[in-house]
Amino acid sequence: MPREACKCESLSEESGVEYGVIGVEMNKEIQRAFRDCADRPTAKSGRKITLTIEIKPLTDERGQLHDASVSINVASSLPKKGLELRMKAASDGLEYLPASAETETKGLFNESEE
Repeated sequence: MPREACKCESLSEESGVEYGVIGVEMNKEIQRAFRDCADRPTAKSGRKITLTIEIKPLTDERGQLHDASVSINVASSLPKKGLELRMKAASDGLEYLPASAETETKGLFNESEE
């Protein structure tokens, strides 16, 4: 039977989790996403921010729950940056074609989609 040292059914100050640290990290990722929107407004893919809380049981030598390992991760996903251009096939490889209506350059590291 699990011990009842801490009836921790949610994260609180009693559990030792500092909400301020999580909030600071979330705010950093939110600001990063807003900056990316301002820098690349034509990249229409959404900017995603994820808070992941993973709880793993830790058991003793008899297989009984002893403790739990809790990991908290804040991450973000921004549209990929890239470049797409057209090149002419030549007998000795590819040749760069200057941008024109026929050879449109896409992306320029600020408009590519995810």
